[in-house]
Formats: sequence, structure tokens, C-alpha cells
Amino acid sequence: MTLPVRSVSMKIMVASLACCFVFIFSAMASWADPVIRVLVVKTDDPAAYAKELDTGRAILKKLKSTGEIRVWRASFAGPDTGMVVVTIEWKDLADFAADSKKTENSKEMREWIAGLDSVRTILSDSLFNELKSP
Repeated sequence: MTLPVRSVSMKIMVASLACCFVFIFSAMASWADPVIRVLVVKTDDPAAYAKELDTGRAILKKLKSTGEIRVWRASFAGPDTGMVVVTIEWKDLADFAADSKKTENSKEMREWIAGLDSVRTILSDSLFNELKSP
């Protein structure tokens, strides 16, 4: 028994739509995962640099940023012991994007970041998404 062409076309269309929805919802789910920006910096005075980050936190608070800044110093890292790492964590990629737009449009933030060049050198700057088990 053969199916009419119309019935086969309808089944293909429904299957295609189902695949599209699965793709869209899985993409949206990855946007909902936490995001962290990691900056590895070289600084001669980690304490002064950490204090300078308080100014950045205050600016971000004025901008109503949702990112949380933390500063870390490596303790057990072999030749990298003492290395300073700054992290900024957001609830998801959408919050990261919104904060990025706010900071790019803030003259105060741009000037503060430019001033940081006198107390640190960025060795790496990366964005990470949380890895979850399937």
C-alpha cells in the first residue's frame, strides 16, 4: 500500500518542525547556563590591584551590573604560585551580553579600565560556560 504524496509531505514537514524546535530549545538552554569571564593578570602589587577592583565594583553597581567580580591568587600552582586571576560571573549569557553593552557605553568604566594598565598586564582573557553532565 502506498501513501498519498500529500501524507508523506505532511510527515516530513512535521518531523522537520520537531527537529527545529529541539534545536531552538537546546540552544536556548545553553544561554541559561552560568557564564564566567576569567582574566589572568600580571601585577607587581596584588593587594593594590585588588583594592583598585573595588572602584570597578562601584562603577558596575552604578550601572546595575549583574556580574560578580572576584579576585584570586594561586597558592598551589608550581611556577605560577602567586599568579592573580580575576573572575566575573553572570547568571547566563544574556546577562553577560547586557552587562557588556552597559560597560562599553560607560565612559567612566572605559577610563577606569584604561587606568588599570598602570597596575596590571592581562596575560589571558577567556569566557567559559558551565559544563553540565548530559
